[in-house]
Amino acid sequence: MGQGAVGNLLVPLVFTNTGSVPCTLQGYPGVSIVGANRLQIGPAALRQDQNLQPLVSLAPAQTTSAGFLYPDMAEQCGDPVTEDGLRVYPPNQTAALFAPYTGIQECPGYPPDQSEIDPIGQ
Repeated sequence: MGQGAVGNLLVPLVFTNTGSVPCTLQGYPGVSIVGANRLQIGPAALRQDQNLQPLVSLAPAQTTSAGFLYPDMAEQCGDPVTEDGLRVYPPNQTAALFAPYTGIQECPGYPPDQSEIDPIGQ
C-alpha cells in the first residue's frame, strides 16, 4: 500500500500474463470496493483521464499495474468497517475478478467517498 494525495491511499493493482503467449492490455480496469457477500459499496472508481491510453504488451509471466486511489476513512469516524476487497474487471473484459484486500475502511452511515483508477501501465 502506498501513500496517495492527502487523505487518500494508493494501491497498485497488478495484472500478470498467466498464459503461455504474449498478450496486450489497453485502457482502464473497472474497479469497485466490495463488502460482505461481495456486494458493491458506493460507485465504481472514476477514470483519471479520458485520453487514448497506450497499448501495454506483456510476455508470459510479465506484469503491469494500475494505481487505485481511495479515501482513507480510518480517521474519519470512530468505528470504521473494514471492507472485503475489490471487484476488478481487466480492460475490455466482462468477467470480474475478486481481489481480497482488507486495507479499505468505510464509515457506517456515511456515503463512501469517490475512489479513482489510473490506466494500465501507469
